[in-house]
Amino acid sequence: MKILITGAGGFIGNKLCSNLSKKFKVCGISRKFQKRKYKVITHDLNKKIKIQQSYNFIIHAASETPSKYNKSSIFRSNVKMIKNVLDFASKKKIHNLIFFSSMAVYDTKKKIKISEKNKLCKNKENNYALSKIECERIIMRWLNQNKKNKALILRI
Repeated sequence: MKILITGAGGFIGNKLCSNLSKKFKVCGISRKFQKRKYKVITHDLNKKIKIQQSYNFIIHAASETPSKYNKSSIFRSNVKMIKNVLDFASKKKIHNLIFFSSMAVYDTKKKIKISEKNKLCKNKENNYALSKIECERIIMRWLNQNKKNKALILRI
């Protein structure tokens, strides 16, 4: 099985690449050059993905976060990245996706038990949460385009 993992330069993406490469053929995508034990392609996901190789699975862990990037560009960038990932998946007939969303999508500041029934964030100031919500909606539309498409959305 061949797996493409975005966000290989980040904490989660790197850990996924390191661990999964022990049993599977893994290729990571990172915005910056990374020398690793697994294959890494340097690419900005805000641009179309032009990788010749095809994969069985994509794990999309790349994301701009409020602590690292300009808050006003987060929404636009995260949405552009998922669109480029799904466009690549469709062109290469990759039907399996895992998307790392966020608990930030929930409209709560309290420490309470959260379930998928909780209300989603509507705070127009929280571009990160709104971008993750929009990415999830885009994935749902992608799922409806082809019955073979499957996605798992992880709100961590």
